[in-house]
Amino acid sequence: MPFPDRAEPSSGDEEIPPEQLYETFYVKLSRSAGPMETERTVRSLASLPGVGEAFPVTPAG
Repeated sequence: MPFPDRAEPSSGDEEIPPEQLYETFYVKLSRSAGPMETERTVRSLASLPGVGEAFPVTPAG
């Protein structure tokens, strides 16, 4: 029992929208990683289906 307090799997109504998830992740990442690592990770995220359309990434410089 690795997670004894874990709730039952949700039916999906509490799913975080991709936009909110992306924004939260970006803010946390940019605080803990350097700008180059943040840029690289954001580009990787933007290649995921649905995320790139919501947040188009333009090349830096």
